[in-house]
Amino acid sequence: MESPSIRARLQERNRRWCDLLLPEVTRRVTPATSSRPDPAASVLIASALSCLDAAIEAWVRQGRAASPSPSSSTRR
Repeated sequence: MESPSIRARLQERNRRWCDLLLPEVTRRVTPATSSRPDPAASVLIASALSCLDAAIEAWVRQGRAASPSPSSSTRR
C-alpha cells in the first residue's frame, strides 16, 4: 500500500467511517450523567480502523496466501 493514491483513498475511507460511527460510539461510551461527549469515542474508532488497516496491509504483503477459500470452511 505504498501508492499515494491508495493511501489517500484509505484515509478518506477512514474519515467517512469515523463520521458514520462517531455518533453511535459516542452515545455508547458517554455516561448518561455527562453533558459532554466522551472523547474516548474518537480514540476507539481510530484504534479500530488502524487495526483494520494493519491487518489489510499484512494480508496484501502475504500475497493473500492467508485468505481462506470460500468453500474451505465447509470441507472437513
